[in-house]
Amino acid sequence: MDLQLIAFFDELQRRLDKLNESDTDNEAMRHDLIVRPLLTHPLTLGWGETEVQSQQTILDRKRPDIIIVPDDYNQAVAVIEEKKKQRNINSLKKHLCQLLNYQGLLDSVWGLLTDGERWILQKNLEPFHTFHSLVELKNNLVDLQLCIGRNILMERLKNHGTADLVIVGSILRKASFENISFGSISMTFSPDSSFKLNVGWPEDLDPWHKSYRVK
Repeated sequence: MDLQLIAFFDELQRRLDKLNESDTDNEAMRHDLIVRPLLTHPLTLGWGETEVQSQQTILDRKRPDIIIVPDDYNQAVAVIEEKKKQRNINSLKKHLCQLLNYQGLLDSVWGLLTDGERWILQKNLEPFHTFHSLVELKNNLVDLQLCIGRNILMERLKNHGTADLVIVGSILRKASFENISFGSISMTFSPDSSFKLNVGWPEDLDPWHKSYRVK
């Protein structure tokens, strides 16, 4: 792992430990010290400051904590709902209804629920990844990057018109996939016979992480 990235997560952990010991710990401090830096750091998710929009009013005067709206794009690609410190992941899950409501109102594929320490990523209406700590998130950062990292997500928008995951295979091998299911991940085909990998996904990804190599 990149030394700068290690140092970044070490600093986030230091901030989190300090917050956990503080009597003034609150949701806003976790936003400023942990959540927003992780969304915008170029080595993590890489979103621009203007793309990470806080407390934007939507229908019925509802105000999700954060929506991610790429520059020159008028659609939210992710909704982030922040909470104060939770006892455990199950306590955090009790707030999923609110996140799903915002996803539906904004027609957003991705939703992220967090207290700054624990993280639940929703793909449409289903849980997709869960990280029980910053350490677990650091060790599995690629899972989050593949879903809502700026570079990869914008590549999908540009090439396929969707923020959702897409598996790309050679059209010459289309028949090979007729009886294969990738769950909720859609598949498209390229006329380029050399195009063998999912868009932007590393070759060594484990299929149990819901990412698949297509040969």
